[in-house]
Amino acid sequence: MTTTKRFLSFLPWLFGMEIISMIIGYLASPNHQNVATQAWYTSLLKAPLNPPSWVFPVVWPILYGLIAYALWRVWTKTAGQRPRSYFLFALGHMILNWGWSFVFFADQKIDLAFIWLLAVLFSALVLAVWTKRYDRTSYLCLVPYVLWLVFAAYLNGYIIAVN
Repeated sequence: MTTTKRFLSFLPWLFGMEIISMIIGYLASPNHQNVATQAWYTSLLKAPLNPPSWVFPVVWPILYGLIAYALWRVWTKTAGQRPRSYFLFALGHMILNWGWSFVFFADQKIDLAFIWLLAVLFSALVLAVWTKRYDRTSYLCLVPYVLWLVFAAYLNGYIIAVN
């Protein structure tokens, strides 16, 4: 397969992941359309290491792009015998990931969101280890995501502790 064909076969994975993530982020997160959510989030005491709000819409698309790339690589490397259970788990993990925004922002349940985030983190670790069985590069693409989830757990936990 040529480099161009390989790149073109990756684009649906990338666009799908990014579009779904943007829609969910827009619907659930604090923004100019979600004034009440924005006011609530702004009023929370946050961790000393909490990044400025502009960081999140920069970091998450990069992480989602890496996840899409990792899953696409496993998909292409296992073309002869695609592991159905792996991809179903990955889909379930992403649904769990996307759900956190609704629990934290839309429902404003910071305690439940923390537990939810721990489940996301655990399933991300499982996904990363499972991915390593198929492709080391794909596994390495998931490492920044797992590290960001650890950082997110710190941020969420701090909010619980001080609010």
